[in-house]
Amino acid sequence: MKLRMQQGKSMLEMIGVLAVVGVLSVGGLKAFSLTMRQYKTNQAIEDYAFFINGILQNKELIFKAHEYHIGQQLAYLGIVPDSWKVKSATFYDREDEKFFFMFLPQSI
Repeated sequence: MKLRMQQGKSMLEMIGVLAVVGVLSVGGLKAFSLTMRQYKTNQAIEDYAFFINGILQNKELIFKAHEYHIGQQLAYLGIVPDSWKVKSATFYDREDEKFFFMFLPQSI
């Protein structure tokens, strides 16, 4: 009787390896997703902080501005982050979330 040497892997071993790889990849994708969400949150915080600080530093100039052109004037002053879009008094952030900038006159 001749004994043969086993060559290669069995189907069960391959399925086990694929299962382990699948579990590891799901964990990696979850970690990547959480990291990207945190990155986007940090970017939004940074953009809004830049915007608010710019408004606070230039409030005298802003209150003199004509209300209908406030978006363009804020962009001209460098208050609007580069990743945002401006249309009149409507701003769109990097995630295309829309918000409005309105102010009350100083006499109120």
